[in-house]
Amino acid sequence: MAVIATLSAVSVFSAVLATTLMTARPVSQDHHPHIVVAHFFCGLHANPRGAQQDAWNGPGGLVRSLIVQLLSQLAAPDHGGAGDGWTSYGLDLGDIDVRRFMQDLKQHALRALCLAFHKLLYAFAPDTPVYLIVDSVSSFDVMGRMLRDLGIVMDMFREIVNDEMTMGRLLTSTSLALLAAAQVQAQAGLWSQCGGIGYTGPTSCVSGAVCTAYNDWYHQCVPGTSTSSTSTSTSTPKDSSTLPATTTTTLVTSTVTTATSTSTTSSATPTNTGDPCALKFLITFGDSYSQTGFDVTGTKPSMSNPLGNPPFPGWTASGGLNWVGFLASQYNTSTLLAYNFAYGGATTDASIVEPYRPEVLSFIDQVAQFSGSIASKPAYAPWGDNALFGVWMGVNDVGNSWWKEDYDQILESIMDSYFGQLQVLYDAGARNFMLLTVPPIHRTPLMMLEPEESRALEAAAIDKYNSALAARLDAFKAANSDISAKIVDTGAPFNEALDNPTKYGSPDATCENEDGKSCLWFNNYHPGIEINRLVAKAVAAAWKDSYF
Repeated sequence: MAVIATLSAVSVFSAVLATTLMTARPVSQDHHPHIVVAHFFCGLHANPRGAQQDAWNGPGGLVRSLIVQLLSQLAAPDHGGAGDGWTSYGLDLGDIDVRRFMQDLKQHALRALCLAFHKLLYAFAPDTPVYLIVDSVSSFDVMGRMLRDLGIVMDMFREIVNDEMTMGRLLTSTSLALLAAAQVQAQAGLWSQCGGIGYTGPTSCVSGAVCTAYNDWYHQCVPGTSTSSTSTSTSTPKDSSTLPATTTTTLVTSTVTTATSTSTTSSATPTNTGDPCALKFLITFGDSYSQTGFDVTGTKPSMSNPLGNPPFPGWTASGGLNWVGFLASQYNTSTLLAYNFAYGGATTDASIVEPYRPEVLSFIDQVAQFSGSIASKPAYAPWGDNALFGVWMGVNDVGNSWWKEDYDQILESIMDSYFGQLQVLYDAGARNFMLLTVPPIHRTPLMMLEPEESRALEAAAIDKYNSALAARLDAFKAANSDISAKIVDTGAPFNEALDNPTKYGSPDATCENEDGKSCLWFNNYHPGIEINRLVAKAVAAAWKDSYF
């Protein structure tokens, strides 16, 4: 019962959908299916170091499982024949090297398996719909090899749906449907979001709660009995982990965590009214713990939309608001325009600690974006002493290197690069800095599956990073005496929630749910909404009466 209690509505829907399709699917007289159904539940196979215990673990297990399911549906085997194991299934492998194909299956060579899967789709009759139901793919959105493998698999799906030549020549009218089920909620729970610009979830609250608008961007269910207010959004839901649709592909997606904007670039120019508290800027850099999907070339933050783009709460890894969103919408005491350059998967310097994909924007790249856009203080972003610069780096730096023998040398290089970028910001005019520490990522659900010795080693690496951050900041302040700079300890808010999970609406400290609300963790490596709220609260407390 404990396992069932943590299942999301998405997973339940996916399971029912897969079962219904497989039960109801018709077959022809020669045993060929009229529809093909394959499914995979990523959340059951998401331990990056668990392949020895789970043959279907990770993105590689996903592809191999789909291959096996397709093979099983191509044709009933002819047990009376003397086939070679493949032709007995009526499968024409075309130019696939059977011997190499078998080796790849045994060795789990992911790119070759993806190619084989792509070609297996063409073995079905052109009018055969193929349904792939992949649930909780974000469970693989974690550091290291698993995340890199996920990128390979997602590239495979993109190639399948976007390869117009092969789709037209080989699949003809085949419909390939990638289904990402939407969580269905009739009412928002107590303390949950219930409205605001860009919000697409439920707008009515459970009994005993009322939907209260804090501002245009965030409405929340709070205790009360008055009539609930509602909010309507015209934005189009989008999940950045799903695939783009093409004219030959049916793509059904929905999400409760992200939204895309249909608005045009704002022409409004923020101006100061003479009141020093009237307009302030929050300029941030980081990784997936901070990202909102902001594009500095798109709609700019304005008094009517402090995040600019995407619509609130942005493309986050929390299930809703992250700490940047909370600061811009709930803890601000005046108009706070947020320019958030954070990019998921970022490390400080890609030449020191390699990110999971080469296109990921490192801290260096993010500062370069800043330098090429708002460093000159354009009319649409007239920042100055009213700007607070926030940096939350290190999660991937530590997470991708803590086990290495030369970690101390790596850390020294990271700090050199980190504070080199702070100097770039200072030279551009930044004078107010907040640096967030690496949180206790050794307590993530992902790491809790690891031996205690491994968790202790990562905890020690985190302590070294945070100590180095504090020491380097002291030196930076000494070299630049006119700055105001503070370190915000993120360990305190994380540990507060993890040590008291039920206080924050979670059954335990390792529960995961992509709604971001019913568990402390959005997935096995990213904190949900409540932890982000606590982090924002810690930041606001550090800068009380100046920005928050």
